[in-house]
Amino acid sequence: MIGRTKVAERPATLAEVRDILKARAKEGELGFEQSATLEYAEKFTKLSGAKAKELRKALEDLGSLPPEVVSKAVDLLPSTVAELRLLYSKTRFNLNEQQTKEVLDLVAKYK
Repeated sequence: MIGRTKVAERPATLAEVRDILKARAKEGELGFEQSATLEYAEKFTKLSGAKAKELRKALEDLGSLPPEVVSKAVDLLPSTVAELRLLYSKTRFNLNEQQTKEVLDLVAKYK
């Protein structure tokens, strides 16, 4: 991408991706990959951009989840302990019962 530099790197939620691609679509035509990604994000995003941002901030404030798990939790909105555990199953990270309950309660507020 000519003229653009990477300032920071973090996992993005589908709602953020959708909002970024919509803004870029207003600037000019999107490439094939970007159009396909925008279509996917519009189809599978469950929250509005503002709600996703609020939930992301609330989950980050708990301090018990890595950034990758936070973004996936916002995208998938797990409702059971098993669904939540699947999000971090490939990491060396684990939640205790209290932390799991806090995360699931927070996610339930945004469903």
